[in-house]
Amino acid sequence: MANSPIVDLHAYQVAFVAPYVGGDPEVVLAPGDDLRLDDIDTLPDTEMPAAAKELARSLMTRFGRASFLDTFAYLRGFRVDPAAVTCPALALVGSGEGGEPRAQFERFCAEVAGRVTAHTFTADDGADTHCQLGNLAYSAAVVFDWLEELFARG
Repeated sequence: MANSPIVDLHAYQVAFVAPYVGGDPEVVLAPGDDLRLDDIDTLPDTEMPAAAKELARSLMTRFGRASFLDTFAYLRGFRVDPAAVTCPALALVGSGEGGEPRAQFERFCAEVAGRVTAHTFTADDGADTHCQLGNLAYSAAVVFDWLEELFARG
């Protein structure tokens, strides 16, 4: 089960930081503009909004990188070839996740070598966000229904 399928983590994360930095950090930031963990708290909110600071801090900490640019260079190593997935797959995405998550979901569904079942959660479901945080019970029901059907087939 891929919820949501991320086949290129670099592109996925660029989509979330681009509004704050004006594009792919490796393209739009000069090395002198790089941000280190220790720098985050010294920046005024007028220069970098609080949400952007927390996003940067979270990314650098999660991947154990010393700087923002180093983090994005590191993320280039996280790519998956959907064609390598040969087992049955359940691909899930929320309609409110955004363009890049939707594009990666569609690529995964189109390129997976095994049988793939695709499901898009909507706002009407109360589950249109990443990992369906607004309606985990419904998300779990979709997953367990798929598993039940998969194992009933043998």
